[in-house]
Amino acid sequence: MPSLEIHHDGSRKVYQILEDELYVGSGERSEIAVRDDEVQGRHARVVTENGGVRIEGLETELEVNGELARDRVLEHGDLVRIGPAVLLFLEDGEPKPVVPRKLLERRAVRAPEPDPEPEPQLQPKPSTRPATVRVAAIPSIPQAEKKDPSSIVVAPIRGVPQRRDPEDRSRHPLRREGRARASSSTGGVPQWMIMSLALLAAIAIIVVLVRVLGATSGHDPASLLNLAEHRLKAGDIVMARSYVDQAEKSNPDALELRRVRELRAKIEDVVKTKASLLQVQRARAEYDGRIQRFRRTYLDGKEPRREAAREFVPLLQEWLDTHRSVCAGSRDGQGILESVERLLAEWRGVAKLNEPDNATDILFKAGRRTRRKARSNYREAVALADAWLARNANDARIQEVRDAREKWIREGADWFNRSCRTIDDFVRSGNKEEALKRIEFIVNEASLPDWDGKAREKLAEVQAAQ
Repeated sequence: MPSLEIHHDGSRKVYQILEDELYVGSGERSEIAVRDDEVQGRHARVVTENGGVRIEGLETELEVNGELARDRVLEHGDLVRIGPAVLLFLEDGEPKPVVPRKLLERRAVRAPEPDPEPEPQLQPKPSTRPATVRVAAIPSIPQAEKKDPSSIVVAPIRGVPQRRDPEDRSRHPLRREGRARASSSTGGVPQWMIMSLALLAAIAIIVVLVRVLGATSGHDPASLLNLAEHRLKAGDIVMARSYVDQAEKSNPDALELRRVRELRAKIEDVVKTKASLLQVQRARAEYDGRIQRFRRTYLDGKEPRREAAREFVPLLQEWLDTHRSVCAGSRDGQGILESVERLLAEWRGVAKLNEPDNATDILFKAGRRTRRKARSNYREAVALADAWLARNANDARIQEVRDAREKWIREGADWFNRSCRTIDDFVRSGNKEEALKRIEFIVNEASLPDWDGKAREKLAEVQAAQ
């Protein structure tokens, strides 16, 4: 709800604008009271209309934001001075502005007072003698010399004010001065004619430039090669290659053919550089993601663990096999490469990859594949357990591995049911692409024999929904 905050004599009062019409003044009938000799009984009126609040001075102009105005539609934060008081208009829910101290210390801006009326001059006492009127003989006008009354020009009589036609704007001195200035600056030529000529000249220049550039770009190999170099510097490989192709088809001479070959080589270098940068960025993202996440989760701050190191070292080796050549040839990638090689040397001895997996190793390796949420791979976990059980039938911890295998099968069934509900949600929301991606992963990589048939049915259902 809008309100007015009154600052007067160091005090502050807030009046809610609850009615359609309120009065501000020093009188008893004013709803918003400002007791001061400079304020009239009803100094201003506050009106609520059309969803806004308007204030108007009743007998004098008001100072609104430092400007004199008879009335003003108020906005949040507007300051209205009435005598020594300052009215701050506030909208409901808007941050309250601060009233400047200097504004509270000065008086209102007053409208300029009118010039005092001149004192009346003493008039001579009228004479009681009758006035003598002399009438001059009016010569008769011959019939042939009579004129139309509308063509007769009446000369003004000195001392008698003449009425002017308000529509005759040509007599105004400011109009005559402006017209004289315009005529002198344009040499008497109308302004619209000058603007029209300038517009026609601009259109002609544009047409000539378009034709010249069109002819040059379509037939001149040197110009095409210049354009190709410009686009190459701007990083626009597609347009640079297009201009080079056009130049090669425009009958270039030997020197231009040499430029064509040089530009093609430069373009290929830029393409390779950009591709290399993308590969380095991909290598960095994988290093910051998979490698650093595994290190923080299983290795940092813990005792050296063989089972975790046996998973970490193959992860580092896989990264090196994929990104070593790219990072070695890039200054940005060399730092990442050195970090990975240092980690590999640090954990290779802990992993002892030349020894077979024991029960702790297989429980960690298989169990980690069941903790990937949407990408959990229970098929691989059970397969690792089955392979270890087949090789270690006489191991003392064989029952522990068998129990873990049965647990993974039960958890896999629950995970599959949750995944199916998530896939149904994706289908209902219209995200069929994500639904298809998830069910294809389950069918192709993660499903177990117990629920493989249900997974294939769900795949057919999602494909039919597409």
